[in-house]
Amino acid sequence: MLHLFLGIDTGEAKARVRREAKGEVIFFGEGGKPFEMASEYLGARSLFEKNITLLLDRPLETAEGQEMIKKYAPRFHESDTHAYIIQSESYSQVLKNLRIEKGEEKNVFPKGVEVVAFGEKKKEERMMPFGFSDAFMAGNKKRAWVEYQKLLMAGASPEEIHGTLLWAVRSACIAHKTKNATEAGLKPFVYTKSKRIAGERGIENIEQLSRELVAVYHRARAGDAPLSLGIEKLILEKK
Repeated sequence: MLHLFLGIDTGEAKARVRREAKGEVIFFGEGGKPFEMASEYLGARSLFEKNITLLLDRPLETAEGQEMIKKYAPRFHESDTHAYIIQSESYSQVLKNLRIEKGEEKNVFPKGVEVVAFGEKKKEERMMPFGFSDAFMAGNKKRAWVEYQKLLMAGASPEEIHGTLLWAVRSACIAHKTKNATEAGLKPFVYTKSKRIAGERGIENIEQLSRELVAVYHRARAGDAPLSLGIEKLILEKK
C-alpha cells in the first residue's frame, strides 16, 4: 500500500508514519538506505517483526529516487507492505518534478493511493521566519540562536524547525548543481538566494552541514540527545 505524505511539515508527516507503522520502519534517504534498494523490501519480513514499513524521505531530490518511484510506485501500491513517500512539495509539484503529463499520473500513482497534505494550516497560523534559516545558513550564531528561541516559544516543534533547516541546506545544494530555478524545482527567489549562499559558504561546507543535520536527527531518534538540544548545539558550534 502506497501513501504520499506531502507538504512543508515533514516532521509531523514522519511522526504520523511512526504512529501508523506496522512492525520495523526501514528508512530510505540521506542517512538511511539508498532509494534504489526500496523495491527489494516489497513483501519482506523483519527478523523480529511480522511486518515492516518503508519510509522514503524525499526521494524526488535525487535522480535515482525519481527513477525508482516512476518504475516501482504501482508495485508499492499493490504490495501488502506499507510504503510512505515524504516530500515537502504539493501533489501537482510532485507530478511536475517527475515530468508526468496531465492524465498520465494514474500510470505512476494508481487510484486509491493515499495523499495527505501536512503543514497547510500551520503555515497559515505561523510562518517560519526566513530570518532564522537565513541567519543559520550565513553562520550568524547570535542571530540564529535568538530566532531559534523565538520559534520554540511560539510553539514550533523541533521537528518542524529541523525540517526548515534541512530544506534550506538542500535547496543550496540543489541550486549549486543546477542552471536555473526551473531545473532546480525551486521558486526564483529561493533559487537565487540558495545559489548565493552556496557560493558564499562553499558547497563543501553546505554538504557537511547537511550531514550534520542528518546526524543530529538520528541521534535524537536513538535517544542520545533531544532534538531541540542537538539543533541548539549545531547553531552555536557551527562556523
